Amino acid sequence: MKVSAWTIGVVVGEVLSLTRNAGDDESSKALVQGLIEDGDDFLRASLSNYGIDSLAWMALLTVLENKFDIIFSDESASSPEIYTVLGLASAVCERLET
Repeated sequence: MKVSAWTIGVVVGEVLSLTRNAGDDESSKALVQGLIEDGDDFLRASLSNYGIDSLAWMALLTVLENKFDIIFSDESASSPEIYTVLGLASAVCERLET
């Protein structure tokens, strides 16, 4: 499945928004720095590296579900593969195709 750069951008934007709204400037800085410097490693890194805890994770899924009019099952939401920028963007694209 092809994941669009736009979808990755939306996911990154929402993660950045959550970290900034939580007042977590260090995580926000790490997110932007990872995006600029780490390329593919950044896309595959755990979102916990960027300050996304379980509560922020649920908020992120809800925002993306509302933005794209999709639903993540409990099973997919708890999958470790989805807990990266690329994994989450891929899951969004997969749900948009169905």
